[in-house]
Amino acid sequence: MSAPRYSAEFKEQVVLEIVQRSRPVAEVARSYGLVPQTVGNWVAKWRKEHPEPGTENSSSEENAGGHDD
Repeated sequence: MSAPRYSAEFKEQVVLEIVQRSRPVAEVARSYGLVPQTVGNWVAKWRKEHPEPGTENSSSEENAGGHDD
């Protein structure tokens, strides 16, 4: 038995409910009848593809050596 396939639009709807409304993954998963681990994986993938502004290169900028000592 294979896992059900969900559309990209559905996944994004679920993820945005968590990201934008700061709702717990388990609560949102339960409301849609989904497994929390699956929804957590969708959120992790979404966050990797949509890094928050200012966080994507912060460590490499800090290590670039542009210090004013």
